[in-house]
Amino acid sequence: KGLSRYLHLLELIGKISPMLGLSGTILGLAQTFQKVAAVKGAADPAVLADGIWAAMITTVTGLFIGIPAIIFFHLYNNRVKSISFRMKNEAEELIMALKEKPGG
Repeated sequence: KGLSRYLHLLELIGKISPMLGLSGTILGLAQTFQKVAAVKGAADPAVLADGIWAAMITTVTGLFIGIPAIIFFHLYNNRVKSISFRMKNEAEELIMALKEKPGG
């Protein structure tokens, strides 16, 4: 349990951060369209760029957090499984050796 204590948290961060980034993207685009609708005509490209920039930043941030978190989760999870497997095998060998020992 100790080795995998915070492993679920790393997985959760990796899975949720891209969704949070996507949420920011949607909010940024929604604000952009609101501003365009309010102008009722030709929109200033600067108004569009501001909302689209915010949308892109949230997407990139979510991906920059999520991708490494998922990578580290899988690397660490495989390491924990490997250690657990070796410990199980060593324990089984120890038990077998103790059973074979005379008087054991």
